[in-house]
Amino acid sequence: TDGVDTRGQAGKMVLTVLALMAEMESDNISMRVKDRRRAEAVEGRPHSGGRRPYGYEDDKVTIRESEAKVIREAATAFLEDGTPVRTTVKVLDPDVRPHVVLGNLRNPRYAGFRMHLGEMSPGAWEPVLDLDTWNRLQQIYGGYEVTTADGRVVWITGRSGGRRSEPGGTSSPASSDAASAGERCGRTRVGPTCARPR
Repeated sequence: TDGVDTRGQAGKMVLTVLALMAEMESDNISMRVKDRRRAEAVEGRPHSGGRRPYGYEDDKVTIRESEAKVIREAATAFLEDGTPVRTTVKVLDPDVRPHVVLGNLRNPRYAGFRMHLGEMSPGAWEPVLDLDTWNRLQQIYGGYEVTTADGRVVWITGRSGGRRSEPGGTSSPASSDAASAGERCGRTRVGPTCARPR
């Protein structure tokens, strides 16, 4: 704006044009960032920045088996005999907070999917949990179930209300790991999953 006389109409018009051009450039930058992030999601690339996901190496793609074992065994013990996830975690890896693994069990990443703005795409990493195990956990936690065909996301169900089917077709409330999921998720949400189930 050096040399522009802003007192007259012409000067004010120049300032208006400059302001509009700056706003347009800001919008263009924002659009390019959004397009890049969407492209990364569609290609299944991991989120850039942030902490290393528990169970994966620093590249966010390679599985760290010592941690993946904790996640798998916590899921298996919970599904098979109702052992609280926190109990298994404290025995296998006292250095990690149980709520971290509880969040992992609800996160689509650990079934091999990339979530972006409510849409799922296959991730470019190996899943820690097989799809059947992850879906069974979501039935309990009231999360999202995924059915795939040839590696594609076909459909996603909504929240199931935190109840699970017992043998014989009856339904009972989920264990304390998932009880009152709706109330807690109303306070803290991460995408479609609850950030810190009990």
